[in-house]
Amino acid sequence: MFTIEKNGKHSTINIDRLKPAFFENSHHSSAPIISPPPVAVPTSTKPLPDSSPSSPVSPTNSTPLPYVTRSGRRVRFNSRYL
Repeated sequence: MFTIEKNGKHSTINIDRLKPAFFENSHHSSAPIISPPPVAVPTSTKPLPDSSPSSPVSPTNSTPLPYVTRSGRRVRFNSRYL
């Protein structure tokens, strides 16, 4: 049993009713400050294919390939919402 003061009154409560307290970060905190890891920026770029004006451009397939999630499910998006 614990005795707490709430609104100027003392109450006795069971330990099961207590919750851990979390304090806001302050400049007096003894916890170490962890900086975020640096973000890697890709430096290499792929060269663009040389397109000559004499070669005709073939149209791509109008139906896109279905999107596959990490779990293997196939997702199809309605073309009206794209």
